[in-house]
Amino acid sequence: MAYMVARTEKRKAGDLGGYQIHVDRKTDNHGNKDIDNERSHLNYDLVGHSTDTSFKKEILDFIEENKSSTRATRKDAVVLQDWLISSSNNFFADLSTEETRKYFECAVTYFQERFGKENVRFATVHMDESTPHMHLGIVPFDADNKLTAKTIFNRACLKSIQEELPKHFQRNGFAIERGKEKSEAQHVHPESFKKQAEKAELEARKEGFEYVIDEMLEAIEELPGVEESDFSKTADLVEKFLNDDEEIDPRKLDDSVFLRFLTTLFQEIKQFFARMSQKNVLRSAEIDLRENSLTERENALETKIESFKRMSDDLKSEKYFLKVAYLGLQLELHDLEKERERIMKLSPKDQQTLLDDMQQALAKKLGKDLQTVRDETLYSQENGNDELEI
Repeated sequence: MAYMVARTEKRKAGDLGGYQIHVDRKTDNHGNKDIDNERSHLNYDLVGHSTDTSFKKEILDFIEENKSSTRATRKDAVVLQDWLISSSNNFFADLSTEETRKYFECAVTYFQERFGKENVRFATVHMDESTPHMHLGIVPFDADNKLTAKTIFNRACLKSIQEELPKHFQRNGFAIERGKEKSEAQHVHPESFKKQAEKAELEARKEGFEYVIDEMLEAIEELPGVEESDFSKTADLVEKFLNDDEEIDPRKLDDSVFLRFLTTLFQEIKQFFARMSQKNVLRSAEIDLRENSLTERENALETKIESFKRMSDDLKSEKYFLKVAYLGLQLELHDLEKERERIMKLSPKDQQTLLDDMQQALAKKLGKDLQTVRDETLYSQENGNDELEI
């Protein structure tokens, strides 16, 4: 009969960021080499949660909405009891896909019935590692909705879970038992909790750091006009975190290292925008020069316009002719309007005949009038008269 694996860990709000990156597989660069990205699509949720919302926001919002106390939640409070449920590879090798899912569903049912269905905030099964396992998160509310992980998940509670959960599995048809109490097997299978916790913390720190770097560098690449040299110091600092395989070494990471990375990054962002501001000043000066050039061209055009005005003064005689022609046409238009009124009263056939005759007569008259104007203009010029009376 196989042994059940049920490990737990208390998590504070500050622990949830890196933990969610591991649970939701928010990066392809995993510190845990057992993770096969090509099989991550096989992972599934038994208690769903929004992957677009951070664990921290989701958990803290749930606590604020449901806690009985009016006091603010302490920053160092335990906000989540994290459980890892699994067994041996041999155990899962004998189960079908449906039976494996049922195994984890049994565990979810047990924790929901014991600690409240609404307090189990997520249950995610990982099928992309060497051994199938489930991460399950419980907000430690007691019956009075008081946040108290210390009271709920005390030593007696944890011992009872190790005794009751295997029996729950057995009642549902699974040949599984708890680890032998106070035996060497408890420390060898699975590995000691301390080593596992240290390993998980390093992996979470690494994945969290990689996620932050990827997100920030992607945002930097979208900046207009950015060049590789603009963030050379940040790139050099990241190089110091890598091992010989050019992967981030989690042992080189701590809060001070991360703070130094952020400080360097923000300094170079500030310098980048200062350079962009200087470029904008130069561009503004260039625009001013172009505006001055346009002003000069505008002045040149005004000079040409004045020249054309002077040329128009030399066309006085043509102006007199145009005035005479204009007045003549006005008179003709007046006569045509009267004629039109008369024609409109005639039959269509008579209208066409009359219009043809009028066009012929008008053409003759207009030719005669124009000749008269030319003769009078010529006469006036020969006699030294600048003005032509109209």
